[in-house]
Amino acid sequence: MGGRSRQNCLHTIGQTDFPTSDHRLSRVFYSIDAEYNVQEAGRPSCSRYVSTHPAPSLPESALPPTSLTLRHVFLGKGTQNYTCANTSSTPVAAGALATLYDISCQVTDPKSRTKFDQKLIPDFLKNFSKPVQDLLPSKAPGASVGVHYFRDGSTPMFVLNDGHFVAAGKVGGCAAPSCATGNENGAAVDWLKLARKQGEVYGGIEEVYRVQTAGGRAPAACSKPGPLTVEYVAEYWMYG
Repeated sequence: MGGRSRQNCLHTIGQTDFPTSDHRLSRVFYSIDAEYNVQEAGRPSCSRYVSTHPAPSLPESALPPTSLTLRHVFLGKGTQNYTCANTSSTPVAAGALATLYDISCQVTDPKSRTKFDQKLIPDFLKNFSKPVQDLLPSKAPGASVGVHYFRDGSTPMFVLNDGHFVAAGKVGGCAAPSCATGNENGAAVDWLKLARKQGEVYGGIEEVYRVQTAGGRAPAACSKPGPLTVEYVAEYWMYG
């Protein structure tokens, strides 16, 4: 992923818990444009497209590199969660909660990747109340493919609608590059590398990168005691 400073641009062209007793969430049925020749029930609809096209390069950063194969790229839209002890305390991280959407086709296609990263990621945050379907390109699948949340307040979970999931742990992190379009005023949460925890059931995913973040960073100080949520959007690159 290169040795450039983390302040450089990314492209040369541009303790909220879900129930954990049942990871098999309700199945979603959908199809996408016939151009991709894919129609799957409950699975990320662009997975076949990714497997038959040249894999894009992971956005450059100071994160440790991967030697694995790209499987999916998901858009995560939700909240970074924090807790506040009192009005003078610093917010303490308490996990995240986000809905996942399959954007593998858009990121794999060089014609749409730059537009997606530079325009749509910030747009998703600025228009957070709008349904994702209203902002995604017409050829993109509009239904969610899963959820991201934290189990036990410390273990990131990625649970797909077909029952596959990965429980991960942090192995690397770096500040979002200052030139990233979603990092206005330093408001974007860090980029991360996560790895599957040994002994967990999983669906072929070994590593997860959180990149292209927009929003999510907590304020410097709390305004009142209790939970604090900050809206964010990010890309999650899945390798296996």
